[in-house]
Parts: sequence; C-alpha cells; structure tokens
Amino acid sequence: MTEYARPITSAGEYAEMIAAIWSIVLGLDRCDRQTNFFDLGGSSLRMMRVHSELQKKLSFNVSIVELFAHPDVDTLAERLVALCAANGSLQTAFPATGQPRPASRMFRPMKITK
Repeated sequence: MTEYARPITSAGEYAEMIAAIWSIVLGLDRCDRQTNFFDLGGSSLRMMRVHSELQKKLSFNVSIVELFAHPDVDTLAERLVALCAANGSLQTAFPATGQPRPASRMFRPMKITK
C-alpha cells in the first residue's frame, strides 16, 4: 500500500508540487514560480507530460486547458486550490516515496504492424 503525505491545503504546497514536476519535465534544477512555462523552455508536448504527472497526483481531474490558461506555477497553484474547493475534497497528493519519472522515459518507440 502506498503511503501518502498529508493533504495539500494551500497554494504554496501545490506550487511546490508543480515546480517539482516542471523541473523534471523541463530538465531544470529549479524553476521560477512566476515565469511562464513556455519561457522556461516548455512546449505543448511537455505541457501534456506535466498534465499527465499532475493527474497521477491529484484526487480530482484538471483539464489540460487549465494548464495553458495558467502557465506559471503560482497562478496554476491558485487555480488548483479553487478547483479542489469546488470539488469539496482535500488533496492527498505526492506519495511519500513517489516522484515523477524522468523526462528521458517520456517517449517509447512504437511498433507499427500492418
């Protein structure tokens, strides 16, 4: 059974989670919380990876449109707080032992059969 950290209840805690995911996806040591994802070297494909990693950690669904509409860590964190409140749930995220997978494992070769 996976052990989970305490529930996330503040924008600051969401921001830490988002920044950790962005750092891994973008291959950065750390990312500025107020800089646009695309200015940090992000792309729409990388944003899809961020979305995938967030969905693994959140107890509610977030549309990828939200990520494009809130392209910096702080505004996205504030939006996640609002979405969490709207869903009436406390967020249990970030398993104690879980981290997003490195970006190098993002794509796998596909087998094409006829």
